[in-house]
Amino acid sequence: LPQTVFCDPQVVLTKVTELVEYYHKILCNPEEGMAVESDLINFRDHGMVSVELLKKFPKHYKEGLFTPQDLMKLLVSHGAVAQMKDDEYLMPALLPHLDPDQVAQFREHGAPLMIRFIQGYIPSGLFCHFIALLLSSAWKVCMERGKPSCLYHNCIRLEQSGSSNIMTLIDMFSYIEVHVHEASYRVCKEIRALVTCGIKSACTVLKYHNVKLEDAFLCGGVRCSSDPPHLATVVTSRWSSQHKWKCTIVGDQIGNLREDQLIWFQDCPLGAKGTSSSLSTFSQSATPTIRQLISITVGHLTLIQSVGTRYPDLGILLLEDDNGVLVDVLTSEHQRNAEVITRAILQRWITGTGRKPTTWGTLVDVLGQCQLTVQAEAIQACFL
Repeated sequence: LPQTVFCDPQVVLTKVTELVEYYHKILCNPEEGMAVESDLINFRDHGMVSVELLKKFPKHYKEGLFTPQDLMKLLVSHGAVAQMKDDEYLMPALLPHLDPDQVAQFREHGAPLMIRFIQGYIPSGLFCHFIALLLSSAWKVCMERGKPSCLYHNCIRLEQSGSSNIMTLIDMFSYIEVHVHEASYRVCKEIRALVTCGIKSACTVLKYHNVKLEDAFLCGGVRCSSDPPHLATVVTSRWSSQHKWKCTIVGDQIGNLREDQLIWFQDCPLGAKGTSSSLSTFSQSATPTIRQLISITVGHLTLIQSVGTRYPDLGILLLEDDNGVLVDVLTSEHQRNAEVITRAILQRWITGTGRKPTTWGTLVDVLGQCQLTVQAEAIQACFL
C-alpha cells in the first residue's frame, strides 16, 4: 500500500487477530451462521478467507485509505494467504491440525525425503508461509471428488498445474516429510530442489537467517533402535562423491543409500533437466525476448506460467508501478488470466517500461525481490 502509512502497525495485527478469534468462535459453536452463510463452512474446514468475510470486522477501516481489499493485499504480499479463486484465499495457519496417528494414511509408498532443520525444530510460521508460497506459484490443492484430498495445518497434498506431479508435505516438528505420488529420478530431483529453494525463500521473508537444512531419511541402521524412529542424514563421500547415510544417534554408523533413496539425488540424462535443456546459454547483460522466456521451464511449466498469481508483485517492481495502477489495467484487460497478464507485464518491460537496464540480470534481481527464487535460479542456470 504505497500511499498508506500506518502510524500504529498493531492495527494490522489486530485485524488478523479478529479473524483468528472469529475462526475459533465458529469452532466452539459449529452451528453459528451455517444455515445462511455457506462460506463459513469453507472458512471453518478449509481455511478459506474472502474479502466479504473481512468486511465482518469494520473496526479500523477507513474508506479510501484502508479497506478490506487493502487488508487482503497485505495478507497476500506477506505470504499469509494465497489466492485460489477471484475472492477465495487460503490461509494455511487456519487449517485444522491432523493428529499424528492419522497422518500415516496420507504417506506414499517408497522412501520419502526428509528436510531436516539442524536446530531441531521448524521455526514458527515457516511451514504455513512455505505452503502459501507454493500455492502462489505453480501448485494447487489436490482435489478428490470436488473436495481437498488432504488439506491440514500440518499435512497437505498438492498437484502441479499442467502436469501429473503430486506431492504430500508433512510438518513433523523438526523436519518436513516430502512424498511424491509417482517417483522418478526427474520428478524427485525437481521436487527436492523446489522444496529446498521454497523453504529458503520462506526463511528469507520471515527473517530466519540462521536456519540450516539437511537432506535425511528414516534411519534403518542395525546398531540403533528404530523405536522411536529417528533420521539418518545424507552425506557425501569425500573420495568418491557418493551419497551415503549417517545415523543421527550412532554417529559412526554410515551406509550406502538404497536405490529408492538415491532417486532424489541422481543426475538426469542430458536434455532431461527441468530448467534449461532446450535453451541456449546467454549473457547476463543481454536483453531478454519473450521467445526465450517461454523456452525456460520450471518443472513442467514455462517460466511465465510458473509465476502464477504472484504476477502483481512482479508487475509492480518490474514496471515500477508503485500504485499498482498499470497492473490493475492489465488484470482487467486480460480477464485475470495470470499467464497472459505475466506475459503482458514482461512484454511492456522488454519494450522499455519500468526497471532499467532491460537485462536478464535485472529480471533475476526483481524475481528474487518477489521471492520467486525458483524462477530466478532457472534463469541463472542459463547464464554463460
